Amino acid sequence: MSKSKRFKVWVTGGYFDNTGECFVKEIDIFKQTTSDIIRFTPPSNLLVPQKGFTGANWMGKPLTSDLLVCGFCAIFRFSPPDWKLSGILHQPCMNDLHHVAIYDEKIYIVNTGLESIDVFDKSGFYQGSYSFHPAWLSRERQNGITPSKDEVEWQSLLKVGWEERSFSLTDQPPTEDYYQSEKELFHQKKLKDFIHLNHVSILQNQIISTSLSHKCVYNVCNFTKVIDQTPGFPHDGIIHNDNLWITCVDGIIVAYKIKHGVVTNKITYIKNIFEHTEHRGWCRGILIQNNYLIIGITQIYKSTQHYWAPHPHCSTKTGIICFDLNNNESSFINLSERKGKIFSIITN
Repeated sequence: MSKSKRFKVWVTGGYFDNTGECFVKEIDIFKQTTSDIIRFTPPSNLLVPQKGFTGANWMGKPLTSDLLVCGFCAIFRFSPPDWKLSGILHQPCMNDLHHVAIYDEKIYIVNTGLESIDVFDKSGFYQGSYSFHPAWLSRERQNGITPSKDEVEWQSLLKVGWEERSFSLTDQPPTEDYYQSEKELFHQKKLKDFIHLNHVSILQNQIISTSLSHKCVYNVCNFTKVIDQTPGFPHDGIIHNDNLWITCVDGIIVAYKIKHGVVTNKITYIKNIFEHTEHRGWCRGILIQNNYLIIGITQIYKSTQHYWAPHPHCSTKTGIICFDLNNNESSFINLSERKGKIFSIITN
C-alpha cells in the first residue's frame, strides 16, 4: 500500500485496567503512525474501570464541528480546535452506551444497558426512546433487580396476554466474572444484557440497530427484524454507497443493499476478514474510504459472552486492519500497548 498518500482516521478506545482512561487517537493508515487527539478520564461519578470510549460521531462537518463520544454512562462533547471537554450529557438510566448518531438535528444514543435507543435534541433536551423493555421491567432493573436469562422465564415477562395476572420477577444476581460490579448505582453497573443493541443508523424510512444477542438487525421504529439472522454476532455498522455494512465479532464483514431508504436482506458483500490476514481479535469498528475497508479489532483476555471464532485468545491483538477492496491486500497497525482496546473508527 502506498505510503505517499494521506489517509488518516480517528479511533476511540480505552484500556483493560482500572484507570478508566479513554482516548481518541489519529491513525495514519499508510504511514502506520499514531498520535493522541484526546486523553480523558471521566469524573469519579461517571467512571467505570476497564471501560473506555465507545461510539463517536461528528455534530456536523468533521474537524470543524463538535465531536460526541460515548463513555460508559454519558456522552462527552469535545470542541475544536483543541478538543477540550465542552459538555457532558448524562441521565441516571444511561448504562453501557455503545453508539451515537446525529440526524435531522437529533442525537440518537444506543443505551445498551437499558436496551433502548434514546433521542435528544442538540441542546441535550430529552425527546423520547425506542425501548425493548416495558417501563416496569426497566424500573426493576434500575432498582438493582437482575432478571433471569432463562428463555422461558424471560418470555413470560414480556408476553402479557389478555388475561389479568400478577408479575413477579426473580432476582438472579450475576455470578460470572463479566457481570461482577461493585458499583451500587445503575449507570455504573456491568449488567446482564438481553438484546445488546450496538449500532444505530438513521435512514429515510427506518432507524436501524444491530443486536448482538439476537444476532439480527432491527428497525426500531416498529421493532421488526429487517435482517432475521446475520452470519455472525453483529456489532458496528456504516452506511456506504446504498449499503448497510456491518462487522461481526468473529471477523465476518457483510453488506446489505438499501433500496428506497429501506435495508433489504440482499447481501452485496460478505467476507471473513480473518481469512485474509494473520491478525485477529474481537471485531468491532468499521470505516470505508477510498475503496479501503478499515476494521478495528481488540485483543481478547478472557472468555466472551458469545461465541467468537475458532482461534486461541492468545493469538489475538488490538489494532487496525486496512483491507484493499480492489485486490484483497491488507496491512495492520498494532495498538496492543498497555492492554488497549479500540471501538469506533470515524473519518476526519
